[in-house]
Amino acid sequence: MAIRRSKEDRRFNSRVASTATVSTLPTVKAMRDCFERYLNLTIADGNASVDTIKTYRNRTAQFTSWCKEQELYPALITQKNIIEYRKL
Repeated sequence: MAIRRSKEDRRFNSRVASTATVSTLPTVKAMRDCFERYLNLTIADGNASVDTIKTYRNRTAQFTSWCKEQELYPALITQKNIIEYRKL
């Protein structure tokens, strides 16, 4: 998947290029797994209803699908990207 970056993102990323590369970023699956653990531990003190967990999963899947359509890597999104997504 290509990674689309704005001019602002490119300037920022050029400053931290030595710190992080795409190969050091988590995979989408790893991020989903981490989020799943977060849901199970923190939502409703670990006692969320099945419907609540299902809603979180669906919304997360919608967001990652949008990222893919926009050629954005989820681990590299910016606040600007989130604002753009929320306008839908």
